[in-house]
Amino acid sequence: MDRRTSILAVVAGLAALAPAASASPGDVVNKAEADFPTLATTTTVEKVESKKGLVLRATGSDGRPVDIEALVGEDRAKQRDALGALEPSLARHLDSLGDDDRVPVAIWLVEPERTLGERPEEGARSEEVDKLAQLQTERRAAEVAELTTPFLERLRRFDDEASASTSSPLVWATVPAGLVRELAKDERVDTVYGDLGRGGPETNLSREVVGANLAPASTLDGSGVQVGIVEWGGLADTTNPFMRIERSDAGPSCGTSTAHATGVAGIIGARAGVSRV
Repeated sequence: MDRRTSILAVVAGLAALAPAASASPGDVVNKAEADFPTLATTTTVEKVESKKGLVLRATGSDGRPVDIEALVGEDRAKQRDALGALEPSLARHLDSLGDDDRVPVAIWLVEPERTLGERPEEGARSEEVDKLAQLQTERRAAEVAELTTPFLERLRRFDDEASASTSSPLVWATVPAGLVRELAKDERVDTVYGDLGRGGPETNLSREVVGANLAPASTLDGSGVQVGIVEWGGLADTTNPFMRIERSDAGPSCGTSTAHATGVAGIIGARAGVSRV
């Protein structure tokens, strides 16, 4: 995901908090500040209830309407002129390094627009959905490999352990700072991030993109919230010593546990340090 897409995703994700049932046309359902540091400006983006559903409204510091997509494009172009493909924090770090000093990087490549994959037909059986999902996974891996393979071949001259994602146009390697500076000028490179571990955050805006910053900002920490997990195929395994959960067999159930249900319950209800003998 490039910076432009990330910022637009933040804007589009302002509906992460569902509108109140009593919302009427003209009501502001949610809002956020979109910061454009290279332009030294901040824009207020609001999601507003209308007769046809939710719409976006962006205003500048003077209260006048602004074109948010145009601002994103201008910000992106100015940052590219100044830093190339380097993420700002990595650019600052490189200032203290010589060309031969090695630095871990995650390189997000430019990807052309692609058509969306086929969706299951209404009423499709689970095995048909699984088969289609597998085909889509294989298709996606092939698309990504077209972009990452040439870069991997180059990076492995410097790092034998350079690797690539199978779902995103992203490669990881630890390479000389001089090479990083060269890659920052490559038009095939969207963004070069520093010190992004495999399986870690995929962009510097990941929390904002998925709306994970909204609840803490509203002082919501999950205390006192009851969560129900409905899973097809089985229940959570309550013998897991790190979970405090209540299990109900109400409703149709095969009476077995599954790894996915257990994992979901663990993400929600895990308690570090709680164990049973």
